[in-house]
Amino acid sequence: MSNNENVIRVTHIQKQFGRHVVLRDVSFEAARSEIIGIVGENGSGKTTLLKILVGLLNPNSGEIQIKAPIAYCPQDPVVFDLLTIRENLLYFGTGYGLEKREIHKKSKNLMEIFNCTKYTDYLVSQVSEGTRQKVNLMISLLPPSDLLLLDEPYQGFDYSTYIDFWNYSTELRKEGKTILVVSHMIVKDSYFDRIISLNGGYSHVIKD
Repeated sequence: MSNNENVIRVTHIQKQFGRHVVLRDVSFEAARSEIIGIVGENGSGKTTLLKILVGLLNPNSGEIQIKAPIAYCPQDPVVFDLLTIRENLLYFGTGYGLEKREIHKKSKNLMEIFNCTKYTDYLVSQVSEGTRQKVNLMISLLPPSDLLLLDEPYQGFDYSTYIDFWNYSTELRKEGKTILVVSHMIVKDSYFDRIISLNGGYSHVIKD
C-alpha cells in the first residue's frame, strides 16, 4: 500500500434517529501513516460517526470504504470491574484470537508505555477513572491493526499520560498505522495531519 492510498474513505454519510438528523453530509478520507482528528461539540455526532465506521450502526445513506484491519476504542470503557487489569487484557486478547505468549508480551509493553505496571493485579474496580480509561485503550491496542479508531481515548488522562499517548501514536504512525482520534477538544493541533470538524451535521476541514 502506498503512502498516498486511502485506508478509509467516507462519502456523504447521513444518519438520523426518527426525525432527528444527527449527520447530514459527512465526507473525509485518510491515507496510510496519517493521524486525523474529528472534533465537535457534545451532540455533534462524533460517536455516532465512529459507530457507523466500525459497523455498530448503519447509515441512512452514504458510502464507507475501509481497506485495513480495524482497532476500536469506544468512548465508554468496556472492561470487567471484577477482573484485574492483567485478566482483562488476557480475556480480550484471547477473544481477539491472540496466543497467550503474545498477549503477555504486548500487555507488558502497553502497561509500561502507559505507566500502570504497578496496577497490573488490581481489580479494575479498585483503580482511578484515568487508569480505567488506560485499560480501555490498551485493550483496543492489543489486536494487529492498520487503522485505529479511537473515541475520546485520552479523557481522564493526566498530562503525563496524555503525552505518553501521543508519543506512542507517533511511533505507530511511523510504522504505517492510520489513526482517527475523536475528541470534543484538541489541545495541540500539530499532532494531526488533518482535523475535521462536525457542525450542524456537516463535516468541515479546519486543518489540512
